[in-house]
Amino acid sequence: MNRVARRCCLAGLALLAAHAAAPAAEPPSLAQEHRLFDGAVFLRAPEGWQVAPVAGRADAFDVAGDKLVFRLSFHATELPPDAFHGQCLLERLAPALELDAEVNYEYDYVGGRVLGRAALDSAYRVRYDAVTRGAREWRQRSLSLVGQGASLCVVQMAPARDWKNSPRLRDLAAAVLSSVGLR
Repeated sequence: MNRVARRCCLAGLALLAAHAAAPAAEPPSLAQEHRLFDGAVFLRAPEGWQVAPVAGRADAFDVAGDKLVFRLSFHATELPPDAFHGQCLLERLAPALELDAEVNYEYDYVGGRVLGRAALDSAYRVRYDAVTRGAREWRQRSLSLVGQGASLCVVQMAPARDWKNSPRLRDLAAAVLSSVGLR
């Protein structure tokens, strides 16, 4: 092995060793519990996140902070899972006329069970005509749960660029999403 190749190899090994020795990132602190829909739905979020009803809707709240928005829509009845997930996929930060009609899916209608309920999961990107809450392109993940007398839609939204470049943001989103519960 020539001298340049050896230096590159040693530099790469040193970088790997430094990365392996680095302390693991501390999990995000989810100090606040938010109870929504008369306590039927709850989730935990970091201090300072804002909770607000979605304008003109009694069935939806936004929980937002740290560039993330979680929209929760709840119905105290079991709706048809496929149709309800279709509704969940239409949740946006602005009216439909203010965004590009093309939606780019990472995955769509992946089924399973979550919290003992039928679950459907989709992830996709939407692009708004104008900057919306600081970004034009957003990565959204829609998770719908149906069963045990209730239907819940959780849409996790993040600016696409931040989502792609920030492991911390992705970890925070996963922590908040995993804290969602139904009573």
